[in-house]
Amino acid sequence: MVPLTALLIITLSLSNAIIKLDQFKFISRLPAFFVVIVTTSILVRFLFSDLLQIGTYDFKLIRLTSPQSCMAILVMALGHLLYSAKTFLHSSSRSLFQALNITALTISALAGLGYVYSITTLFGLSQYVGMSIPTAVSVFFLALLSLRLDPDYGVVRAFSQKNSAGFFFRHFLLGSLVAPFVIAGLIRWAETHKELNSTYGMAAFVFFTLCSTLILGIATARSLERVEKQKIKLNLQAVEASKANEGGKLRDKFLANMSHEVRTPLTAILGYLDFIDEPSIKNEDRLDFTRRAKRSAKTLLRVLDDILDLSKVGADRLKVTNTTFSILELAQDVVSQYYLQAKEKDLIFELKIMNEIPDRIIADANRIQQILTNLVSNAVKFTEKGYVRIWIAFRPGTNSLRSWLAIDVSDTGIGIPRDAQSHLFQSFYQVDDSITRKFGGSGIGLALSENLAQLMGGRLFLKASKLNIGSVFCLSLPCEPAPNPNPAPPAPEQNKKKDSSLAGLNILLVDDNIDNQFLISHYLLNAGALVETAENGQVGVSSALAGTYSLILMDIQMPIMDGLNATRLLRQNGFRAPIIALSAHASDEHRKASLGAGCNAHTVKPIEKAELIRVIHGCLEKSKELTP
Repeated sequence: MVPLTALLIITLSLSNAIIKLDQFKFISRLPAFFVVIVTTSILVRFLFSDLLQIGTYDFKLIRLTSPQSCMAILVMALGHLLYSAKTFLHSSSRSLFQALNITALTISALAGLGYVYSITTLFGLSQYVGMSIPTAVSVFFLALLSLRLDPDYGVVRAFSQKNSAGFFFRHFLLGSLVAPFVIAGLIRWAETHKELNSTYGMAAFVFFTLCSTLILGIATARSLERVEKQKIKLNLQAVEASKANEGGKLRDKFLANMSHEVRTPLTAILGYLDFIDEPSIKNEDRLDFTRRAKRSAKTLLRVLDDILDLSKVGADRLKVTNTTFSILELAQDVVSQYYLQAKEKDLIFELKIMNEIPDRIIADANRIQQILTNLVSNAVKFTEKGYVRIWIAFRPGTNSLRSWLAIDVSDTGIGIPRDAQSHLFQSFYQVDDSITRKFGGSGIGLALSENLAQLMGGRLFLKASKLNIGSVFCLSLPCEPAPNPNPAPPAPEQNKKKDSSLAGLNILLVDDNIDNQFLISHYLLNAGALVETAENGQVGVSSALAGTYSLILMDIQMPIMDGLNATRLLRQNGFRAPIIALSAHASDEHRKASLGAGCNAHTVKPIEKAELIRVIHGCLEKSKELTP
């Protein structure tokens, strides 16, 4: 590289270094202008040497810088001037900028190829000094650096982008452009040292170029496959993260709603109980407050049951338990729960049997009541005027078809928007936050009800809904009509009272909660039983082994000794009277654990008086049958 060429390249490199700085953008034009003037003057003197009658001696300076070097440096300098212009942001200016620098790249690459194959015209004319190898290398890399000034456009953008096209450009095209130069250089070296003649050299060039292209293609394809797999994996992770984030938002909203759904009935219960304690309250008002507190307590219990059942659905632990029951009585019981609320709104509350139905059917009564309760609760809640209707129809089965029960719950409420209907049975989903604030709701009732319907082999679906007109939900379930039992003669009144009486029974109640002790003792004492209490399992075992008891009511979760260990210890010591577990856990696992420890029955809190007495009678009857 001659001194003048080195000076021009250094000057242009200085312009390249400061051109990105806004405060030096104008100053960067000065080195570029200098380079343009020098290279242009050299090219003019070269092109018009005969016209200007300049002799060979006068071209000594010109011979120090080849036309190829001048041309390459000139186009790069013009590109720098274009980059610093105010009009550079136009696409035509950016395209011209890249074209000028690619021209410089091409000139330097051709010069290198000329040296490999000894083609003088590619790097200079015979009578002048050509572009030297250091000059070609310097121009090549300076042109690359100049192209990097505008990385977000054209060829450079395609080369640097992070997608598959950029990956292909960087790995395959770059390799396929470099490989022929390397192969050509090696073959030329072999020909120069008489290791290979020109005929074989051409064949070798074609062969190795094809091989390198094939290898590059395979390597690029495998790399692209890895990149695509990684991209798919990242996309899946992003989708899962998005779902988790959305699920987290739904859960947060659900928890906030649940706080409202739990606190609202609790507030009513505590408030009505405070009113009942006031001595100035009339008896009829006290009775009304008691009914309202009981209604709120049942609402709270239903919310908690829904939450527990939804968790069981997710873990596939919910079971269907078919019993024989009257669907009409079940529906009337649901209507009675919400009759007062409907009456307060002046709603028409209608229960209609559409055709002849069996007196009793075989299905899961608890789950059907749970679904119907959710549907009726929503209907009453979201209806301000008009009616709530429950229509029940039965389709008898044939030899090849099962019997089906259909229950429609319709209302004249606010309706459901069309865009929300597809998400209606999604857990935690609620149509509108403003509706939630106005009417309340946990967002799990319909999701749970649909799961319960599917669990029983049926389906729950939205039959019709229009905004501000109302909605119709349909529950369709398979069932079987139950055979009619032979009617038993009516029992005398005194026998009926005796059946519900616990007179003569000495019962031990083991429970650590004082309020539960008081409540259950009150149930038992009113039924005529004698009651003794123990505050934990250890005291209960000592009392049971020291005394004579007809039956033990055993709480499961207690301090010092829990109910399961206490029951096992009693059975090991020969205690044979029935033991009934009192538990807040309703799952099959807890029921099996109670029975496995030696309990005769497992009851779930809260338990009503009638249900408790029924279980006690049942256990005593079975105990008598087993006693020889």
